[in-house]
Amino acid sequence: MSKAQATTAALAAPPSQLTFSGLHHLKVPVSDLDASVAWYEKALRATVQGDLDHRDPEGNLFARMIQIPGLEVLLELRLAPKAAAATDGYDPITLQVDDLTHLRQWLDHLDAAGVRHSPELRSMIGFLLVVPDPDGLMIRIHTKPAASAELDSAGADHDSLWTTPPIMKRD
Repeated sequence: MSKAQATTAALAAPPSQLTFSGLHHLKVPVSDLDASVAWYEKALRATVQGDLDHRDPEGNLFARMIQIPGLEVLLELRLAPKAAAATDGYDPITLQVDDLTHLRQWLDHLDAAGVRHSPELRSMIGFLLVVPDPDGLMIRIHTKPAASAELDSAGADHDSLWTTPPIMKRD
């Protein structure tokens, strides 16, 4: 089978076969790889997967893979200063904890570690806190919604700069 025939056959695959088996990893741009690794270790209890370090052909380290407890996928911290600056204030990652008790345990941990974070906030479907990484990327830690939970926009902390930083304004 030629390459063109293989491509045509692949495009003809029925939609039921076009599925994913999971999420491979997430990638976050950083401006200082060492500082970011240290922060993720301290703030989120991450561990470096040193055997997965990314190096260019000259041997220069440009990315590190970390494992955050409770997550099945790895997080890649990628040295990309311009991209890191562009994500300041953006919140692409929301981690989940079981309940408000666990969220408050994270608040205690972050306080003890001296990591800057929001106060406990109300979302439309639970509670959360926001933790900015060294480049200003906002990582949310959110309670798992109850099975019977309904969205409550009126009760959420929409006016907080932690939940709606200037970069996230719609106007």
